[in-house]
Amino acid sequence: MFRTGSGSGRSWWGLGYSLSAIAKPLIGMSAGWPMVLGLRFFDRTGKGIRTAPRDAIVADSSAPAELGKWFGFHRAMDTFGAAIGPLIAFGLLFLGLNFKSIFLWSIVPAAIGVILLAVLVREVAPREKTPGQKFQLNFRGFNRNYHYYLIVSSVFVLGNFSNIFLIQRAQELGMSLSHTTLVYLVYNLSCALVSIPAGVISDKIGRKKVLLFSFVSCGLVYLGFARNLELVWLWPLFAGFGIVDATREGIQRALIGELIPSEKRASAYGIYYAITGALMLPSSVIAGLVWKKYGAGPVFSYGAALVLLSAILLIFLLPHQINPSPERIN
Repeated sequence: MFRTGSGSGRSWWGLGYSLSAIAKPLIGMSAGWPMVLGLRFFDRTGKGIRTAPRDAIVADSSAPAELGKWFGFHRAMDTFGAAIGPLIAFGLLFLGLNFKSIFLWSIVPAAIGVILLAVLVREVAPREKTPGQKFQLNFRGFNRNYHYYLIVSSVFVLGNFSNIFLIQRAQELGMSLSHTTLVYLVYNLSCALVSIPAGVISDKIGRKKVLLFSFVSCGLVYLGFARNLELVWLWPLFAGFGIVDATREGIQRALIGELIPSEKRASAYGIYYAITGALMLPSSVIAGLVWKKYGAGPVFSYGAALVLLSAILLIFLLPHQINPSPERIN
């Protein structure tokens, strides 16, 4: 059972999941693209609200020596859901349900998730606040390694554009829509299967080494997408990219949990997601413009160069051994 490290953590987490649970079935009832756009914005607002407090809760609920394991577990379950959900949807379509009905039924698993959150997550007593203390968003109280890691992550995100470009590359090489769906399933399954072992390994040998492996592997996979012209090689490339994400996403969150003490952890995650989220748009826009003018090869080569640059920055900016923060709620 999870325990939160702040009095309002569960409330924000629950609000975020509730917004998404409401938005998804309503998309199926939309009469036009403006309503779909508005509901997607509503859904993404829910994601933005829940993500930072969720990660803070996971960090506060984990033993110091098992941060990687539990963030890896969360990543694995999230990815298994991303793989199984579309398969269930395809099955329901095969049985004769239309898209509108499937969207409406999506409220069931979403509601179950919100109920489980309400029942299983228990809040600990909030820390005492200074009288008259107001909300402030700043970088004070965060150590230098956290600032350095924001720089590393920012460079990586600029080269790590949307996964839709991987799918576009597969279709450009002649892969059918059905095979594209399957090859992306391979990516999800690869990520899900490797996430927990990657987290456990990071607990044993350190986050930096696993992240370095992930960044270098991402560069090599991107170079494979840039140079490959054979359909058969897309399968191992998508599987390899699944391993890249498995050895990166959960490990990044575990690293921040190590760098920041409990009372500032949610703010640290929020700043991290705000910066990296803001950079995702220009990253994909630049990739799209380069693709349109020069083709897929230069796009993936450009991405490879930036993620490999982030690996170099990781080596020189972060210490070999990162000391965990002294305060943690268990």
